[in-house]
Amino acid sequence: MTRPPLPEFGPSEDLLLRILRDYFYGDPHSFDPPPGAEFVPHIRTLLPEDTKFPLLLVRRDRRSGSQTLDTNDQRHSLSAVATMETLCQGDDADEASALLQEAVRLCILGAVEEQAGYPDLGYLNRVNIWSQPARVSDYATSTGVVQYASLPNGVVRYESIYQFIVRPVEAGKTGNPYIRHN
Repeated sequence: MTRPPLPEFGPSEDLLLRILRDYFYGDPHSFDPPPGAEFVPHIRTLLPEDTKFPLLLVRRDRRSGSQTLDTNDQRHSLSAVATMETLCQGDDADEASALLQEAVRLCILGAVEEQAGYPDLGYLNRVNIWSQPARVSDYATSTGVVQYASLPNGVVRYESIYQFIVRPVEAGKTGNPYIRHN
């Protein structure tokens, strides 16, 4: 007897990138903000060498978060934790970074309300804000491969931490070349 194939999850960072880029750029597949767009952040998962501000960094955290939201059946729900870091530069960088965090919050809450997602990545089902946006003076608290002793002059970083529950997609839809479908 053969069992039906299990549903799959795409990379949760990619799901968040698409949702945020759709909200800010109007196109979930666009890599950069529309030309001439004002008050639109560059959205990345890694700090680029030629950093442009404002910048929104989306990073999946190694913590699963399964201890706070019920994910008893992990075949059909994925618990993912992500940090949202906003970096702005200039005289009003503190306020701009805080306001950008609020726009991110509204985007994420709206996406959960709509159960937004993509058939090759998954769908946002629930959200829990673990850490409300707060100013962080440098990269001492950042995690990941890019860490600096201090921020560039005039740059302010705010950080918030979200936990998401993601619903999977149909088996074979993620395009994951490592999954065998029998």
